[in-house]
Amino acid sequence: MPQLQKKDTTTPAAKSSAGKPSAAAAPSAAGAAPKLVEQVARANYKEGAALVAPANANGYVAGKEAAKPKMPKVASVDPSKEMLAGAKKTDLGHGGYTQTWAGGSAENELKPTVVREREKDGKAGKAKLDVVSGTATAGVGARVGIGGEVEKSGRYGKAAAKGDIHLGAEAGADAKYKVGSDGVELSGNAAAKAGVEASGSASLESAKVLGQTAGIAGKAKGFAGARVGAGGKVAITKEFVGAKGQIGGFAGAEASGELAGHIGPVAGKVTAAAQAGIGASLDGEISYDHGKLKLSGHAAVALGVGASLGASVEIDIGTALKMGGAIAVAAARAASHSVSQVAATLGSAWGSVAHWFGL
Repeated sequence: MPQLQKKDTTTPAAKSSAGKPSAAAAPSAAGAAPKLVEQVARANYKEGAALVAPANANGYVAGKEAAKPKMPKVASVDPSKEMLAGAKKTDLGHGGYTQTWAGGSAENELKPTVVREREKDGKAGKAKLDVVSGTATAGVGARVGIGGEVEKSGRYGKAAAKGDIHLGAEAGADAKYKVGSDGVELSGNAAAKAGVEASGSASLESAKVLGQTAGIAGKAKGFAGARVGAGGKVAITKEFVGAKGQIGGFAGAEASGELAGHIGPVAGKVTAAAQAGIGASLDGEISYDHGKLKLSGHAAVALGVGASLGASVEIDIGTALKMGGAIAVAAARAASHSVSQVAATLGSAWGSVAHWFGL
């Protein structure tokens, strides 16, 4: 396993006065894993921060990547829109439903075409001939869930919300092939998942004020369950001769969300994602290049909790200038109106005083 390191909270001044840190500050090596296991763990950790754990109660972390575990990638297959559009759906009332689908689609194109690539300097490059290509997708799945949406408009603006949560399982596969002057290439993916998924969105838009609106909108989705996937490629082309593939799995929970808003010309967006669970992947490659046979592979395991956060802000300068001009005009009018009111009030008061004294 990676050596555990204590987070350093010593100030620079304390370091200079203390000199070299004492050996007592380092965690004990007692109870360490056997040497062979430790070497394997170190190798995996260097390759992709594979064995990752969150900070424990004592404040130790397993390397720099511990605060943000990287779950191994899992190939996924999205059933075609036609498949979902033709799915059998039964309305259970009050937003409840059941949905099942099974089917596939394929496209083949036997149309020899010649494509001439362009070099970096703009000159015409070598011509390539594409003879035949095709794609195929198949999938099966079932869901039971509840969903709905609502929208309301009023004097002060408009609000809308919709959401869906379902329990389901699905599996799918896709494949692509291409034959041409460059060679033959075949690739494909297969994936399956089962668990609970939820998604939702909501928005609120205000009525116009000085020709501008303010609004906020958010959306989120989450998954709890397990998924597995495999992907691969076999090719005999000018660039690559060989095969490579990957298989991976994940069990746990993951969620992501986005919150965006604007006030007139100023807009901002915040995104967040989190993942907790255990994942594993195995990938390898065998290829032939200029008389040399190459074999490579990598295995990774991740365990822990991680999160990421991102934000962005943008300002529409043109709209901001227009809005600023509108505000300035409105302020000038309001000020002018106020000055007139003050002058009228003072004039009326002076008239009353003058009349009292008989002036």
